[in-house]
Amino acid sequence: MVLISDQLGGAPHNALDYLQSIYRNPLQPIPLRMRAAIEALPFESPKLSATALMHPSDFAQTLERAILRSGVRMPRTIDAEALPQPE
Repeated sequence: MVLISDQLGGAPHNALDYLQSIYRNPLQPIPLRMRAAIEALPFESPKLSATALMHPSDFAQTLERAILRSGVRMPRTIDAEALPQPE
């Protein structure tokens, strides 16, 4: 296996450089190049995600307001005592 970085006279600096040198090398077999590209993809194009910043004590109040806005009726709790279990 001949890597582009080896041809240029330097070793890859990290794992991502190593994977990139494999999938960019036309001398490598396609399955190897595809696997290297798949493994490098999350580090080249990270997934986008949404996050919310809030104070931990505000969570319960925020949840209560959201439930009221949604109009969903929360079931009431049942006040009961457990029956004694036979041994």
